[in-house]
Amino acid sequence: MIDVHCHILPMVDDGPKSMAEAEAMLKMAYEDGIRTIVATPHRHHPMFEVTDEAIFQAFQALKERASFLFPEMTLVLSSEYYLVDENISYDDLTKHGKYVLIEFQRHIGLEKAAHLVHELTLRGICPIIAHVEMYPAFVEDLDGIRRLRMEGGCIQITASSLIGKMGSDISGLLRRAIKLGLIDFVASDAHGDKKRRPLLQKTYRTVEKIAGKREAKRIFCLNPKAMLQEKPLIQSAKKGRRDFGKISSAQGLVLALALIGLIGFGAMTYASFVVEKKVIQEPETKHTLVMIETIKEGEERPPLESENKEFLEVQEAPVATETQAPVEAPVPTETQAPAQEQKLLTKEDIETDYYKQLAHLQTGYTDQIESYVAQIKSIRASEENKTLRKEKIDAIINQVLALESEVDLAVTALLYDMQTLLENHRYSVETVSLYRETYQQVKADLQALYLSGF
Repeated sequence: MIDVHCHILPMVDDGPKSMAEAEAMLKMAYEDGIRTIVATPHRHHPMFEVTDEAIFQAFQALKERASFLFPEMTLVLSSEYYLVDENISYDDLTKHGKYVLIEFQRHIGLEKAAHLVHELTLRGICPIIAHVEMYPAFVEDLDGIRRLRMEGGCIQITASSLIGKMGSDISGLLRRAIKLGLIDFVASDAHGDKKRRPLLQKTYRTVEKIAGKREAKRIFCLNPKAMLQEKPLIQSAKKGRRDFGKISSAQGLVLALALIGLIGFGAMTYASFVVEKKVIQEPETKHTLVMIETIKEGEERPPLESENKEFLEVQEAPVATETQAPVEAPVPTETQAPAQEQKLLTKEDIETDYYKQLAHLQTGYTDQIESYVAQIKSIRASEENKTLRKEKIDAIINQVLALESEVDLAVTALLYDMQTLLENHRYSVETVSLYRETYQQVKADLQALYLSGF
């Protein structure tokens, strides 16, 4: 197991008061089955003023002791950032990678927290909300957790809270969240060897009973590993999350179709599905959208009738016919009032334009994904050695993961630009959240689909 939230560095915050206590915590964690500990000292917290140098020295000293005492134990340095408002250094937040463990004031409102998470996500940061059960506004019901996930937040809960330390009400709510696939990480949030200890095994078994072995492995092992490798998290295969039927918006439907085209090729590759395209021509703009549906393995994917091979670039210049004279731009006279320099964009204009850009993101990497699909099919058909077959397929899957990560960054950048443009025109930005929620849900559903294929 991997413990992604642990205050194990001695004498830097409210964790262990000595090296001896930190070593005792290492021993306790090792015997409990933990093999990687992410040290997360408090940062920017009003109660703790500690320098980067002091943290690094404590980490290096404990890492040396861990290597000597428990050679199989890995110690990783990160931080738990105390987030109050947007006046923060984003460079500082990402010094340990794009996944950032954050905490808030205990009585922060849900709307403010969701806004902060939203802003971090737009900047390419993947915020992990520490001990979500500690915030009353987040756990009045499961809608609080859903809202934070909708804004791009990852959810971490404390192991002891799930098994009753904070009472039966909190434990019951967290158990329901586990069943519905709303939790991304369970961590110890350990602070010592007497209270709040670095133990996960008992909670791991509890999650197995609640939601099954696959879900326990996802939360305690696979997602922490993906976090450390800065890869996309594995979403739950549980079906209790809200689905597209709850998005009563034509824009939500349109974007869902576009993003299925965007993510479908990459996600389906894992299960070696072949995809069938359906081409929809928009009469006014002649944009092509590709919708995805699965067909039986072995059937050939029909070639696209028309594919734009330029990545993120659409060239649609009007062509003059023989009977159509070229139109020249009028030259303003002295008495003619100058035209308005910039057309005022409507909210619909902005949303439509960014929808089209999202829809066209998929065109640039279709050929690559098709190549990966063909390679996997060839390996499965020709490689008889199971070990070699698995190694070769895993190598291709890693390439697909990298490609999906690039798409994630591209979508994040577009949504950031979209929000900025809407705000500059003083329009509401609720569509940005809707687009992100749809994107995350489509991706989660498709990940569940290809995971079930293994």
